[in-house]
Amino acid sequence: MNKIFFVIGFILSSGFAVMAQTRDDHRPDTLKAIGILLGVCNSYQQLPLQLSLQIDRSSNLPMRPEDSMRTAAVFYLQQEGAYIRMGELEQVVNDSLMLLVSTTMKRMILYPNRASVASQLKKYLQLSFGDSSIARVAARFRVGMEKDEGDSSVIELTSRAALSGTALPKEVIRMSYRKEGLVPIRLIQTERQIDLSTKNILEKVTTYTWLAISHKKEQQLPVSIRDRIGTDQLEGYRPVKAYSDFVLIKNF
Repeated sequence: MNKIFFVIGFILSSGFAVMAQTRDDHRPDTLKAIGILLGVCNSYQQLPLQLSLQIDRSSNLPMRPEDSMRTAAVFYLQQEGAYIRMGELEQVVNDSLMLLVSTTMKRMILYPNRASVASQLKKYLQLSFGDSSIARVAARFRVGMEKDEGDSSVIELTSRAALSGTALPKEVIRMSYRKEGLVPIRLIQTERQIDLSTKNILEKVTTYTWLAISHKKEQQLPVSIRDRIGTDQLEGYRPVKAYSDFVLIKNF
């Protein structure tokens, strides 16, 4: 278990083959649509933040349990610390320590923390295109569809790179959002590849549903590090009584 357990898995800036761009790819409507999508991805990323997500994964050729599963994720991010839970995993952060907890494995890993929550906000969430500019996103994706649905809208991006031997894009990203405030509703990411053993097209779909977003200043962190570990003069850091059967690994 390591830090990447708590990075939600859709960094949309991972490398795709960049195909030649045509003049039509830079028409104002395309760049405007991508600009809106980037705005939706980043609109709520400010402290304090309370966020609840549902993550659903499916595959046409499931090979591992994680290819078909639902995960609940909650984020409480504040200047002075953070609490993140994804399924049975927890991450608790204060101004000097970061603790990872697996209730299934009954294991904790304690790290030093040298960065503020504010400076690590995008890393905690990874729910955006990172720092990509509109032009850089347009180099990797084209706008496949825009649609108004009452008080919400949908933007669909398709990757310029096609699946080998097919006309299918390697990736499709479909974002629905509320027009007022550019509030995200749902992001559906479809990734395709050729299964080397069967030569079939393997399609994985990950759906992220934003259940609740708030910025309540009075909201306290539901869990602090002292709720999981304490200190004594002989052992230093150790699990508290309620977690006494957990193994604590100190990664200093």
